[in-house]
Amino acid sequence: MARVIVRFALFIAVCMVGLLIVVDRAHAQPLPVSGLGSAPGTTDEYIELKDAWTRFTNNDVAGAVDYLEAAVKKHKELAPAQVILAQFFARANNAAGMRASLEKAVIEEPDDPQAYAILGDMALQGRRVTDAAVLYEKAAGLLESFDGSAKRKKQMQQGTAMGLATVAEARGDWKTAQAQLEAVVALASDNAQALERLGRAIYKQGDADAALVQLKKAAVENEKLLTPEAMLALYYEQDKDDENSRKWMVKALTLAPDDLKTRLAAGQWAVRDQEYKEAATQADLALKIDPDSLAAKLLRGVVALFQKDYPTAEKHFQSAHIQSPGNFVASNNLAIALVEQDDEAKKRLAREFAEVNARQYPKQGEVFSTLGWIYYKLGNLGDAEKALVQSVQISKGKASADTKYYLARIYADQDNEKKKESAKQLAESALETKGAFSLREECEALLKELK
Repeated sequence: MARVIVRFALFIAVCMVGLLIVVDRAHAQPLPVSGLGSAPGTTDEYIELKDAWTRFTNNDVAGAVDYLEAAVKKHKELAPAQVILAQFFARANNAAGMRASLEKAVIEEPDDPQAYAILGDMALQGRRVTDAAVLYEKAAGLLESFDGSAKRKKQMQQGTAMGLATVAEARGDWKTAQAQLEAVVALASDNAQALERLGRAIYKQGDADAALVQLKKAAVENEKLLTPEAMLALYYEQDKDDENSRKWMVKALTLAPDDLKTRLAAGQWAVRDQEYKEAATQADLALKIDPDSLAAKLLRGVVALFQKDYPTAEKHFQSAHIQSPGNFVASNNLAIALVEQDDEAKKRLAREFAEVNARQYPKQGEVFSTLGWIYYKLGNLGDAEKALVQSVQISKGKASADTKYYLARIYADQDNEKKKESAKQLAESALETKGAFSLREECEALLKELK
């Protein structure tokens, strides 16, 4: 259903690593600034940077450049002026300005590696892996003869190696990824992200024991990470090795029974395996560990939806919504839980939630999928079909199985042979979905009816 299971999985992953990221928003993602250093004007040491930032925010780009050039001339450890200007544009979420500044940096400072590395970051964000590889390799080559600030050189070496590791991971070249990540760890042994990725690269080459060593090191450096044993369980689960996945998840729970992240991971793992009773147990245990955990409330609500226990789903999504009113997962699934109950007042409230979400997140396909289903449940077939067609269009060929079922149900109810044939095709497509699909039985019954 538009119950946002895939996006919920991402939410859980974010919670487990402790990143300050809000998921399931329609807002544009921030531009990459990983290679740009600290934010402008964060210390009194570089007053010129503060002045440049002030000029920039007042739309005086030329004035900002003057101050930046003065700062770079005075403080040799700083990046080139155009690279810092690119940071300003990045923080203003201006991709065109950022790219233009980096292109100028390449022309003005052709021997400085940083602009190439940042362009590599941008290429990766755009999924242009080959472009990223060329740019990172150029940066790595320039770093070999770079004789500027030692601190800045070290930072660029780490960033470039991490970028090359990402390229290798995207290509499935785990040996190269391991080498690049080992280079990062050699420069910064406390880099938890590099250690965790190193563990995965080693695991992918068939050595789970050696991988566990690196994952344990990562956990020491960042206690917010998922426990090493649970991480291994997820690796095996991704590789569809159910036996080892189960073995390591049990071990993780045995070693850390009171760890919230592990309970959440176990619950999510059980959902993917369609073991909903076990998933509910894990979610309940997570809530005992932390009754205020937003992730645990969302997990428990999702499990209740799969179990078609709509009052329980309503309870947990309502609590999550009160705790985080802007959380799309909570409000969208709360609308579903409400409309599925035999209560006209709750159905009307579901429509209100869905219509508010449609205005707030107009680029989210799931929003219109939910809205369409709610209109259908309220007997408004015309608006239901319109909303669901819009959902499919926004999804660009990647509509969820639930959305396909919803639209198939609406088409099937119409006295139109062409639409009934479309309903049949949609139902067949929905049933091809592997893994958890909460409306599978209903979809099978519909297809049988249509045939």
